[in-house]
Amino acid sequence: MKDKIDSLFKNVPLSRRAFLKYTGTTTGLYLAGHWLKSPPSILADNRPRVVSVHDSDATNWDYVTGYHWEYVDQDIVNNMMAQGVMALTGETNTVDAWKALIPYQPGESVLIKFNFNNSGGCGSGNDNNIDPLAETANAIIDGLTSIGVSGDKIWITDPSRKISDRFRNGVTNPNIQYYSRWACNDPNYHSVDYVDPSSPDASTATCPAGEKILPSQVFVDADHLINVPILKSHGRYVTLALKNHYGSVLYENYDRSSMHAFFNQGGNSAGCDLNNTNILADINNNPHIRDKTRLIVGEGLYGNAHTNWQDTERWNIFGNDDPNILFFSTDPVAISSVMTDYIMAERGWQDHQQLHAADNLNLGVHDHWDSFETKQYSLINYTLVTVSQKDEMKAVAHVFIATAAFGSSMDYHVKVLCGFRDKRLQSNRIGRGLVNIYYKLSPPVAEYLRRHRTARVAVRYALIPITGAAYLALYVHPLILLLWFLLPFVRINFVL
Repeated sequence: MKDKIDSLFKNVPLSRRAFLKYTGTTTGLYLAGHWLKSPPSILADNRPRVVSVHDSDATNWDYVTGYHWEYVDQDIVNNMMAQGVMALTGETNTVDAWKALIPYQPGESVLIKFNFNNSGGCGSGNDNNIDPLAETANAIIDGLTSIGVSGDKIWITDPSRKISDRFRNGVTNPNIQYYSRWACNDPNYHSVDYVDPSSPDASTATCPAGEKILPSQVFVDADHLINVPILKSHGRYVTLALKNHYGSVLYENYDRSSMHAFFNQGGNSAGCDLNNTNILADINNNPHIRDKTRLIVGEGLYGNAHTNWQDTERWNIFGNDDPNILFFSTDPVAISSVMTDYIMAERGWQDHQQLHAADNLNLGVHDHWDSFETKQYSLINYTLVTVSQKDEMKAVAHVFIATAAFGSSMDYHVKVLCGFRDKRLQSNRIGRGLVNIYYKLSPPVAEYLRRHRTARVAVRYALIPITGAAYLALYVHPLILLLWFLLPFVRINFVL
């Protein structure tokens, strides 16, 4: 066989120069294609990135039966979270995306700040007022555990409010720790106070000038911070990423109620230029908030464009449906700007001087879109991802082991394996038989992987070369594969 192959090529006159030119051209075309798909950072868009992921199937409450939080699809929220962090970071799998966002080291803690403004107490939560959804928390927690953060190092807080039983009962990881100033009857629930005015962890406000800002001790103790505001109005002004930290701090000489005059509420009775000096900007400028924030996730599965304390409402701009949207960014001002534009598109103008002041403090970039129809920004790189997640989930149905190993059906490796299954295996009888055997044997293996991180990581690495082979089978022409296989048997005589 080898002699026959040699005879095909031994008389082919190919000079060394022509050979080098041919291979150099081929390599150059490949690198050019790769460059076009992933251009170097010198040409990258350096504007702060905001990503939103919309899936109309995420919730399905009829506004009659039960409570809104009973009608949230956890699997779809998980996939929205996965797609959001991958789009934000540019990574092709969720593990690398979370690693890019959280530079985690063993033993460190990750604090998640939710907005429990409507939580009346530990045992409350059985109402339709807007509060955080456990499904969003679960999706974030899954991402953190995928990069090695243990449950006891994931802390959930809203220092000025109690975290309701309804929310805590919906969080699936039993090791999560909860922190607020007020204690609840739960071994994982901790009462924590604010730092003293003399503490080096306190910072100084510009409005009111010289006032001490006192962060909760849990912010001092945490290593990383994720901010989760809710898509809602606070009446005359927005209450998004910046306002979400209003309860994260106390003040030396003012109670919480009287401090409203220093950002929007109260008709600016404090006399500050709120576009330049604003207590909400000052709060977010505290080093334990500013320097530890790794990610902001805007929760908009439900929302209210008119008030912060009443029930959820359907939105006209979402086709008289719930928003069913999540926002992602590392810039608290940019993400608040985009969420503000959605609120104003629904209800009209909202005061947002806090965003101008935060921009002036270099906490982020403030901008407005050109129109609701086009949603284009000059200063913000905004990407809107709209998916029908149920269709996506149908496409990846039964890819049990790969989905468990890579953490999401949205992972690029899972999609390649799905394509190989559908286009190569399902097209013939032997392949279909192998797929059916896999369907029967893989579910318990996948369940084991979901519960054991070490095994999950090992299988993930084992699947990478398999995914590579599947990619070649899908996207490389069979003749090219044949030539690649024959290349070791070919002897080319160079004409010098």
